[in-house]
Amino acid sequence: MLQILTHIARFLVGSLFIFSGLIKANDPKGTAIKLEEYFEVFSNDKTELGLSIFSPIWSALVQFALPIAIILIVLEVVVGIFLLIGYKPKLTVYTLAVTIVFFTFLTFYSAFFNKVTDCGCFGDAFKLTPWQSFQKDVVLCVLIVILIAGLQYIKPLLNPVATQFTANFSLLATAALVAYTTYFLPIIDFRPYKVGNNITELMKEPQNSKPDSVRYELIYQKNGTQQAFDIKKLPDSTWKWQETKTIVLEKRHIDPPIHDFSISSEQGDAFTDVFLEADVAILVISNKIEQANPKALQKINQILTTQDNPNHKIAALTASLPADAKQIAQQNQINYPIYYSDNTTLKTIIRSNPGLVILKKGTVVAQFPATNLPTKDELKILLN
Repeated sequence: MLQILTHIARFLVGSLFIFSGLIKANDPKGTAIKLEEYFEVFSNDKTELGLSIFSPIWSALVQFALPIAIILIVLEVVVGIFLLIGYKPKLTVYTLAVTIVFFTFLTFYSAFFNKVTDCGCFGDAFKLTPWQSFQKDVVLCVLIVILIAGLQYIKPLLNPVATQFTANFSLLATAALVAYTTYFLPIIDFRPYKVGNNITELMKEPQNSKPDSVRYELIYQKNGTQQAFDIKKLPDSTWKWQETKTIVLEKRHIDPPIHDFSISSEQGDAFTDVFLEADVAILVISNKIEQANPKALQKINQILTTQDNPNHKIAALTASLPADAKQIAQQNQINYPIYYSDNTTLKTIIRSNPGLVILKKGTVVAQFPATNLPTKDELKILLN
């Protein structure tokens, strides 16, 4: 019986690790962004876990989120392959155990404390709720316990030479894939801002969306004691109101695929519609412009100096402070206006700092990372 369970667990765990790892390998910067979110939350943790005592460590790890993400992605794919082919079973299974314990902690933290609402287990391809992610990892933990118990039944499927070749090839191929998608952009784009999508359309409320079912709790205080009251049964005037809490009884509202895209001036004036309605909008995306590749900024500036069509709207979008944005603009002789948007949104639009995004009537027609910017002639052809 244990032998059969081991083979089933071997197939399920190996396949899921490969699948999950390959989705992340398609977008390693997306995984890095998610790790940054975890590290920042841990750094400011106010839960009973007290993770903030390691705040300097978490803050330092933010700077290394991308290399950590790359290591985790490659590890996830290759240990899945190693398990299926039976390569070094003891090392593989115990590596899987350590890995799943790490992932289970992250998903439990997300679910129980409601701190990170999307663990990024399957990137942008499949979204799971925090509790769904945690439940998935608990099942994997059980399966890996079975693998540990049935370790003697995990045998190589191929001869020694073929097994070693497959193991080496999988490691090199996965590393090459991650290097490519890190240097350029995801091969398969699962984000709502992918080429061909119309941002305006994706900002509309879904037709089947309804308001959430909620109730309100009003917190009042008297003689140092706080108590919650129903909105229909409020206390007398000797109680002092403190706050009102909204309790979601049933989640009915469905957010549109794009619900946080906005463009505003330094003064807060809205310019979103101006760019979404333009015949052509050329957006230089740089979530933190002070950290942008200066050579890429200068190259973009050279490319855009030839664009003098009055129907073309050109601007840089950043989440940096206006003072920093102005300083960088002066240093790099940026002569197009700078507008402001949400940091997470800008990192979602394109995995590059800076990156170039071309819109036509709100539809994304092209994206270029800093490592693969178009020439003036290529851009001219694209805009015609």
